[in-house]
Amino acid sequence: MQLGGRETLTKFRLSMLLSSGALVLSEGGLAEDEREYKGAVRFSKNLSAMREDAADIARWSASERSDAASRAEAAFRDEFEVIINGRALNVKFYLQYCE
Repeated sequence: MQLGGRETLTKFRLSMLLSSGALVLSEGGLAEDEREYKGAVRFSKNLSAMREDAADIARWSASERSDAASRAEAAFRDEFEVIINGRALNVKFYLQYCE
């Protein structure tokens, strides 16, 4: 697999985190990215808001964090993965960023 550029590498890392059920908090960026990762990544308006959002998440119970991570992982899989012969493949991500 070839990766091209910083953006691709960042998105590759993001896909690994989301596929493993991590909660991802990010400062808002490109509208296209926010649309594409809606429900999978929690976007904050700026760094100050990001600190507040992180503090909110820290106050959640373990169960709430786990539920949120499961919803984020499902949103990511809904957007990027397809099932072929019983195997989940991140085909859309690969075609967009790794060719």
